[in-house]
Amino acid sequence: MELITYRSIMDGLDLYPADNALECYVFGLVSEAGEVAGKMKKLARGDDVKKEAIIQELGDVLWYLDRLAKYFNYEIPDLASINHDKLVRRQQEGTLRGDGDSR
Repeated sequence: MELITYRSIMDGLDLYPADNALECYVFGLVSEAGEVAGKMKKLARGDDVKKEAIIQELGDVLWYLDRLAKYFNYEIPDLASINHDKLVRRQQEGTLRGDGDSR
């Protein structure tokens, strides 16, 4: 599915009220990322976790990520490009490792 098609379909499924949508998107993203982490924890301890279950949760992460990107007037490909440029710059500067925004 093309991301432009994805967004147009997902726009019709967004039921969050505009007055607190940002908070809902952020909490939803964190919650879904936590579900991915929970499944990975189970996988790490040897439980039987189906790949499809993890992929389903990653899809939920994508939904909230797209909602946040749209809230700030960006598209998912914009985020990919911005992140690519940042990581290439950090690689060139030798600052891929470390923490914080100012590297």
